[in-house]
Order: sequence, then structure tokens, then C-alpha cells
Amino acid sequence: MSAETATSQSASAASSYDRDAIIASITRYYELLSKTVSIKPAEIGYARKGGRFDKSIPLSKLRRLGFNDRMIDFIRHVPFCHSNDRPVFPDTTTLNYYPHLFYYPEEDYKLEDADMTGMWPIEDSRIPEGIIPLSVPLEGSSLGTWWMLDTNNGELTARGPYLTRPFEEVPEDEEWRSSRPVPAVAYFDGLCQDLISLQMIPLPHPSDHWMIWEARDDEIYASDTFMSWAKVSLHDSTIHFVSPHLPSLVVFSPNVYETGWINATPGS
Repeated sequence: MSAETATSQSASAASSYDRDAIIASITRYYELLSKTVSIKPAEIGYARKGGRFDKSIPLSKLRRLGFNDRMIDFIRHVPFCHSNDRPVFPDTTTLNYYPHLFYYPEEDYKLEDADMTGMWPIEDSRIPEGIIPLSVPLEGSSLGTWWMLDTNNGELTARGPYLTRPFEEVPEDEEWRSSRPVPAVAYFDGLCQDLISLQMIPLPHPSDHWMIWEARDDEIYASDTFMSWAKVSLHDSTIHFVSPHLPSLVVFSPNVYETGWINATPGS
């Protein structure tokens, strides 16, 4: 996808951690998603000016997991997404650092076993120093992606369900790095470009929930996920639906990103 292209072009540049720039890029992506009706604008949980108060984050439990001051500072400022049924990435939702969502007993948040409380994808492992999980797979999905932000250098590793780099490249002591780390700002800016260019498309699923569909090439493509009723043409930037839930062929055009709502026109 184009996010990988954008980030690979930036990977050779020296990476550095810039909290405000990373948060701005994440915010742009969430706000663009809200214009596609994938999530609602009200479901973006912005931090207050100056950052969240101690009582607004699970501070003591994060400390038990090894979060340092820089990591906690980022948590105080990054936006979250409150949607329960609309993903922010295919099969993926944000990891929201609110106290009521950290409902396990204090003693369960163990430094050497972060997986026990759903904070890390590998069993019997600790969260590496400076690494913040920003997303988790949707409940019940094995295909979601963990966004791992490295606050030491500003890079992001997108750990998906498959290995996307040569096996010999994976650091022996960092098996969670199943993809190559890239600058976080470039990664989220690339996701924005994927939405605009229709390489990623939020779509209603026949089972009454939403998904985000990814294009794998630039041809007219029938997605098995949508039982062959959703077809996407990336040549003319339109989305054609033959849907059991719609009376006729409908064409969705990319002016959704200008108007904030999909403009549907009956086809012939």
C-alpha cells in the first residue's frame, strides 16, 4: 500500500522523536477517517490543552508496566478513538489509555508479562523501554495490527498478522518487529494518502458492521470479504457497489474527503 511506499522513502532519513509532530499526524488520520463516516467526529477523544491529568490515565498501572516519563507524556497528549465497532485500520482499534479500561487488579499489571493484561502481543514478555502500543486487533480478530511507537527515535513498527520483512532481519531479541520500523509521521501521513487515493476504503459490511478494505493492486478488484458485491476501480477513483442492501448500482466518489460525507449517485 502507499503508506509503505511513503515510509520506505523516508526510512533512510534520520529518525527523531517529535511528540507534537507525531500527534499531529495521528490526529490528521483520525479526522480524515471521520470524514469517510468510518468513525464519527465525536468519537475522537482529544486530550485537553496541556495534556490529560493523572486521574485521567491509569498512571500507577502504566508505571508497573515500565512506562517512563516520556511514554506517559505521550499518553497524556495523543488522541484516542472511542468507536466500539468501526476500525481505524483493517481489523484494528486504538488502545485507549483510560483508567476504566484498565480494569484488571493492580497486581496483574506485571513488568515481565504485559500480555497478561492485553498490553503486548507476545506471552511472557515485557514492553521494551520506550515502546508504546497505540492499537490492538479488534476483539475476536486475528488479523489486526499493533502500532508500536518507539519514543526513543520516533519510529513506528506495524506488527500485523504476517511477517512483512525477511526473517533474518528480525532482531533476535525483538521478535515483535515483524515489519520494518519507519518514521511515525511518515507512516500516518501515508495512511492519509491511502484513504485519499482509495487504497484504503472504509465500507459497511453485510453483517451490519464496518470494515476497512485495502486494495492490493490498481485493477478493478472484487473483494472476497464483501462476497464480490463491492468492486473498486482505482483508475477512475470511484467505488461501485452491487449490494443486497441497496436498490441499484451505486457509485461513491472521493469527494467524501471534501464534503465529509459520501456522495452517492445511482448508476445505470
